[in-house]
Amino acid sequence: MHCKFGESALDAAVDIMLRRTTIRRFRKGPVSEDVLNRILLAGQRTPSPGGFQAYALIIVDDEDKRSRIAQITRQSFIEKSPVFILVCVDMRRFRMVLDHLGHDYHLRHGGGLYAKLYSVVEGSMVAQNMATAALLMGLGSCFVGAVFYAMKEVSEVLELPQGLIPLLGVCLGYPDESPPIRPRWPLTTVVHRNKYRDTTTEEIGNYLKLADEAMKRESYYEKYSGLRTSYSEHLRWKTQATEWIEQHDRSARDFLIRDGFALT
Repeated sequence: MHCKFGESALDAAVDIMLRRTTIRRFRKGPVSEDVLNRILLAGQRTPSPGGFQAYALIIVDDEDKRSRIAQITRQSFIEKSPVFILVCVDMRRFRMVLDHLGHDYHLRHGGGLYAKLYSVVEGSMVAQNMATAALLMGLGSCFVGAVFYAMKEVSEVLELPQGLIPLLGVCLGYPDESPPIRPRWPLTTVVHRNKYRDTTTEEIGNYLKLADEAMKRESYYEKYSGLRTSYSEHLRWKTQATEWIEQHDRSARDFLIRDGFALT
């Protein structure tokens, strides 16, 4: 297929993507409606599993609501980002479409697991498309997964109707920082050919050491959270079995069941 863009332009775009890093500090200047609209349109051009398009994008520009979401999620930079978009799974509109078709569909009977998973995948891809478009237009972005921990509370702040599931937040704006590229697993570990190969203990140890050293060099955790810790300790903290995790798991499970989005 012939591409209308020159190879140099495509190479430059890929080079920009390879240097992409999360931005949490933004300049105060606004993002114009034209730029934002192009980013939203780019989000829409993501592949759509099943053609369902079961997602909704909610631009939160009300200062009080943004402040409350920042407090709920404990992500203070949300307040200062020029744009904050909440990406939601939208089973409400999807159900309305199926009701309009007039047939007896799976969601009415608690089924449709694949449709629910499709909607999570598509919402995530929409968010990534928006982030990539923003990057290529000179903006930075940060995904806020913490909204998923507090989906019930975030839904209440935005008065979301039943069937709207907060999936993640996307902060956008012009960067006011130039952080280094953060570590990733080597391709030899995450890419497999024809069959899967288990990661070795040596590879795990090497990567954890690499990540610990890189985050320490950047003072990553101290810079953004005021904590002196390491990647390894952060990983332990994020995944340890605690009452806090159990409480949020129960809250998320109850919310998903209430909204007809039970995954089991």
